[in-house]
This record gives sequence, C-alpha cells and structure tokens, in this order.
Amino acid sequence: MVRGDPAAMLLVLLLAFSLLKAWALAQSSEGLDYYQFWVVGRALARGEAGDVYSDESRVRLGRQFLLAAQGPHASPRQRMAAQERAVLQTYSTPLLYSALGALTSGSYESDYRVFQLLSLAAGVGAVALLARLLGYSWLATLAAAVVFSDWYEPFLSDVRVGNVNRLELGLLALFLWLRGGRQGRGRRVLGGAVLAFGVLFKPNLAFVVPLLAACWLLRRRREDFATAGAGLVLGMLLELAWSSASFRSGACWAGWMAGAARIPEDITPVSAGNFALARLVADAWGFHVSAGLGGGLAAATLVVLALGGRGQSEADEASGLLDDARMVALGGLIWLLSAPLVWAHYLLLAVPAAVLALRPTSGRRGASRLVAAAATVTLMLNPLRAMGVVHGAGQMATASVLGLAALWLVLLNDVYRASTSRGGPMGALVDGAFVRDVA
Repeated sequence: MVRGDPAAMLLVLLLAFSLLKAWALAQSSEGLDYYQFWVVGRALARGEAGDVYSDESRVRLGRQFLLAAQGPHASPRQRMAAQERAVLQTYSTPLLYSALGALTSGSYESDYRVFQLLSLAAGVGAVALLARLLGYSWLATLAAAVVFSDWYEPFLSDVRVGNVNRLELGLLALFLWLRGGRQGRGRRVLGGAVLAFGVLFKPNLAFVVPLLAACWLLRRRREDFATAGAGLVLGMLLELAWSSASFRSGACWAGWMAGAARIPEDITPVSAGNFALARLVADAWGFHVSAGLGGGLAAATLVVLALGGRGQSEADEASGLLDDARMVALGGLIWLLSAPLVWAHYLLLAVPAAVLALRPTSGRRGASRLVAAAATVTLMLNPLRAMGVVHGAGQMATASVLGLAALWLVLLNDVYRASTSRGGPMGALVDGAFVRDVA
C-alpha cells in the first residue's frame, strides 16, 4: 500500500465505516442464533444439558433460560431472545456447542459482544487473507473487504442472527494460509486439524475434504496428502473426544445426526428465506433431490479434475495453493447448491469462490469475467432488490441459485485448464468458445 495514496486512504475509511456499521448492527440485533448456542453452552458447563437434541430438552432448556432472563441482571437483548426462543431449535453439532460454550462467562451480554467481535474480525480478516493469498494488491484487498462486509447481505445477515458463518470463513482462510508456501510439515498437519475442526464445527464443509484428497492424489502431491491427512484424522479424533466429554456422553453425535434428519419442514420454506435449490425443486415438482444433487455435482467436479491431467507436482507451490483454493471454493458451492436448507447467511460460504473467480491475476477475459462479476453481484442480494430485478422470496432464491451455479461453472473451467496449455471445454458454457486464460 502506498502511504498517502488517496484511493488507499478512502478505502481504509470505507472499511472502518463498514466495520462500525456492522458493529452497530450487532448491537441493535437480538442474535437469536447465538442465544441458542449460548444456552446449550451454559447448560453444558453446568452439567444440565441432557440430550439437547430431544424435544423434551428443547422445551426444558428454553423454559429454564426464559425464566432466568426475567431476572434483574438479564439484559433487554437476552429477554427478547429468550422470548423468541422459548422452545430451542437445537440442530448444530456437539463441537459447535462445546466450542462456543467454552468461551462463555455466564453474562449473556458480555459473551454476545465477545462473540460478535471475534466473528467480525474472523469474517473481514478472512476476506483480506484470501485476497492476499490469491494475488490481490493492497488496494484490491481493501476493496474486497468492503464489498464482502458492508455490501454483502449474507455477511450482514450473519451479524443480525449471530450465526457462525464468519467464523467458518476464518477457518477456511486459516487452512489455506497454513498449507501455502514451503512452511514445513508441522504447519500442514495443523492445517489438516483446522479443516477437521471446521467440518465437525458445521458440516457444510464436508465436500471440501474429498475434493482436496482427490486433488492431492491426482496432482501427485503425496506430501500434502500425508501431512494434511494426518492432521485431519488426528484433529477429528481429538475434537470428537473433547465434544463427547463436554456432553458427558459419546452418544451426542448420534443424537445430533438423528435430530438434524428431523428438522420440521414448516420452519424451512422458501417463503421464510430458505434459498435451497433442493427446496425449490421440492416445492415446484415434489421431488427430493438434495442427496442426488450433492453426489452429482461432486462427481462432475472430480471428473473434470481428473481430465485436467497430472501436470502439476509438489514443487509447484503457487499452483498447489490455487488448486487447494479451488477445491475449498468448489466444496462450499456444492454444499450450497445441494443442501436442503440454505439461509441467506449461509451464502458467506460462497465468498472464497467469488474472491477466487475475480482475482486480478487470473487473466480472465470476456464473458467469463462478466459472468463471475454478475454472479457475485447476484449473491449480494441487496442490489437485486434495489433495482427491482427480483420480488419475493422465491425469486431471490432462484437468483442466488443461478449465481452459485455460475461461479461453479467458472471455477470448474479453471480446474480443467489449470495444468493444460489449451482452454477447457467448460469455457464454452461461459464464453461461447474455448477460454484461454492464464491459470
């Protein structure tokens, strides 16, 4: 960054203003999702949680903490959240409840502020770190941080409800930073452990793991496969053991899986803000396609990865980082395109794909770059509303699905041509001809 550069100074001011606005939004919001995390975390700390995934515990804990919120030491925010969540909706993983519970002090107001501060730092820091890793200048990095915070409705939605998608974004950026460069085996093992934490913290990162493993094997990156794989396995074992100890029962994970499979459909309609393609299809034609969508998109990605060739070796660190970033981004997109439940704040998982598709050093030209930019604008959501392009929840859901699919196609073409000198056939879908961009 050039000291005294007017553009840089303006962007710094815009970013500071964006952070202040996000903090003000956090302070004026109830944080309904965080309240539920906090309640279960406090119940775990007291040894009173029981089977939090049962209907009985959801009612019992909701009423217990609603009564506590009527006390003289409770804040207005806590009272409002307790009234809204008189019956809990406990569908998060045991690791999420254990991790956030370990950060609680007993004061809801203090804990809420700490959580929002950490989440803001993780979300904005992740965008900046991803941008720098992918070759953005400091000016472009500042611009990306502004765009994906103050201008990106999924980020603001995550602030309002107090969900953990900003923390997830931070974990993904940390993983890519740990595996980048010639930093030794220790950092790569740690990177695998970070990825394991992210998957068990919230399973919407599940597709990332098999895509990375396949990429490492096909690109003959045996060192990455061995070290990150060891970290992944070790991390999962430790995190499963810790969360089970927090719940004082090894059955908590089975309870979570059973509970997640029974999410009532009346709380996940498109009209309530569910942007899932699977839900759109189910509402329109009555078909339940979530599992098939996920498997099909993952299979297509693996086929294109295999067709891309084996021209990359462990020694090619820059290309290795790009390949890993692509697998992380594509894994997030596949989950967003196939999950039966996609709230607006879940679209934060598309940020790595957008940052990757728009990177200034990609050499992307023509319609391919326009598609990437248009898809990103679509996922911002608010510009579509402001321009009157879409009306109602159904049209918003359809627009977001189209944006996700466009990013998936753009990155899939990048995967194919990453180790070849010719443009990939996927380029025909976005440029009308073969794309000859620089990998």
